[in-house]
Amino acid sequence: MTPCFGAALRIRIGLTGLRLQGTFEEMTFKKISEMMNRKEGWVLVATVLLFSGCEKRVPPKLIVSSSLEAAVENIEPGAAATLLKENADAVVLDVRTPGEFAEGHIEGAINIDFTGDDFDAGIAKLDKSVPYVMHCASGGRSGKSLPKFESLGFKKIYHLNAGFSGWGDAGLPVSQ
Repeated sequence: MTPCFGAALRIRIGLTGLRLQGTFEEMTFKKISEMMNRKEGWVLVATVLLFSGCEKRVPPKLIVSSSLEAAVENIEPGAAATLLKENADAVVLDVRTPGEFAEGHIEGAINIDFTGDDFDAGIAKLDKSVPYVMHCASGGRSGKSLPKFESLGFKKIYHLNAGFSGWGDAGLPVSQ
């Protein structure tokens, strides 16, 4: 029986005025028959059937992973620049290739190549409690990397949707 089934049964039994305790599994056929002779018994059956199709409970591991939505915030270049000025703890994480990084990057950025063999090991070494402004060239690679940050338990990621190209297009400073 699903957890929803037992919960629906206990609630309905309480509303019928019967003083039965326990779950459906603990009820005898006689008790069920007595309930079926009353109008409330049919309402109980309909309620149980309705709730017996409840979705499975989500394992705790999946509940934790849903927290990524709260931990990731998509951010535009102007807002990212303001965030970096106002939050000295924020770190810019550039996941482009070293060649792209060398052509220009946001001042103070660290570079860990998303396509590199050492990407997972590189981000695993980062401080997970620090907020990161993360980007690639246009948002694709950095977007694909988000589940890796989720699995490692990073607290806050600001994802620069427009990427480094959006940063440049907004006229924001670029370091060489």
